[in-house]
Amino acid sequence: MKPALHKGQLIRWKDDRGFGFIQPDDSSQEVFLHITAFNELMIN
Repeated sequence: MKPALHKGQLIRWKDDRGFGFIQPDDSSQEVFLHITAFNELMIN
């Protein structure tokens, strides 16, 4: 399954837990981001 791509600003990050939240540029609801998504994004 391809991850959905969202453009926005990282507003919170929990480095010790490996996740955070992005506030999309279109001001919609915050998007959860897990550190494993970075590998998936780099591969695709």
